[in-house]
Amino acid sequence: MIRTERNNFLYTTAIVLICFFFTSCSTPSNTRKPVSVIKLNKQSTYGSSVKLGIKVLPKGGKIKQASLYINGAKVKDLPQNEHALILPNNQLHIGKNKVEVVALKENGKIGRNSKIITLFSNQVPQNLDYKVVKTLKHHDNHFTEGFEINDHILYESTGEYGTSGIYKIKLDNQKIIQSTMLDSTYFGEGITLLNGKIYQLTYKKQKAFVYDDNTLKKVGEFTYPNKEGWGLTNDGKNLIMSDGSSTIYFINPDNFKEERRIQVYSDKQEFNYINELEYVNGYIYANVWTTDLIVKIDAKTGAVVATISLFDLINSSRLKSKKEIDVLNGIAYDKRDQSLYVTGKFWPNIYKIKLQHNGEDIQP
Repeated sequence: MIRTERNNFLYTTAIVLICFFFTSCSTPSNTRKPVSVIKLNKQSTYGSSVKLGIKVLPKGGKIKQASLYINGAKVKDLPQNEHALILPNNQLHIGKNKVEVVALKENGKIGRNSKIITLFSNQVPQNLDYKVVKTLKHHDNHFTEGFEINDHILYESTGEYGTSGIYKIKLDNQKIIQSTMLDSTYFGEGITLLNGKIYQLTYKKQKAFVYDDNTLKKVGEFTYPNKEGWGLTNDGKNLIMSDGSSTIYFINPDNFKEERRIQVYSDKQEFNYINELEYVNGYIYANVWTTDLIVKIDAKTGAVVATISLFDLINSSRLKSKKEIDVLNGIAYDKRDQSLYVTGKFWPNIYKIKLQHNGEDIQP
């Protein structure tokens, strides 16, 4: 897409006070939001107890039933007096959680109110270093959007209207083996290889294309509800997709339906602009658009467990380039020697790196 260069653990308690006032409606099926007071004292941490105080006021008619919902799932029925309860941890996840009280009056009218509770990760991310072990030439006319390695072959997807395509490239000498181009109406985005098929997102068309790995002939396509497609990888079962937000989606590759999702948070912040992705051993490595960061994300919870700054590589690439380069974008994992390869849009080089912590090499 066209983009410019853009402890201890806290054990806190979140208290929500919800008061309901119901007014009459013209038909029993009509729903109106009641007058309410909602207070959330402090943000909470994933895994800690969240205490909820609820007060239901049956004004304008008797309450037949009041129920508590968390993230759309019913948790329990509520009495009509004020009381406190502890929200079950297994129904709360890292990120934004919707807590809602729905009350049904005896006359059939419904009143509801909700509050968003944000849970941050309960671990502090490590700051990882890296060392460059090899520098390769990169096709600097490639506006890199997708990047993956399989069996000595680099798979690269490029963006921009009129120049978007998929390339299969020999990793060691960067010789292009095969390529296929998108129609000029499409802006290519992330790709991933799964079960002999290449899946490719597009930027704003809400469409994904599927290609045969051997021939690069298109064998299918899907639509998706996300307004934009950004990064794509897979865990051997599901496709894993980003759309420029802090949310990462796990997608069934057979029908492109969402199976689950995670939200990307550290102990202190939400990470938006999650871009190109690479899944490695239960973690997702992601470029954060407009920054020099790669974040390492727990694929189960969304917690950021480590960050890697590639500031020096960005500066080095800028100095080596004969033209204006764009942002860092491209992470590929080589299973042969457990190395990462990184690059960016219009970068003149690809860098093979080894991650380090406290001066020692570590596995991704």
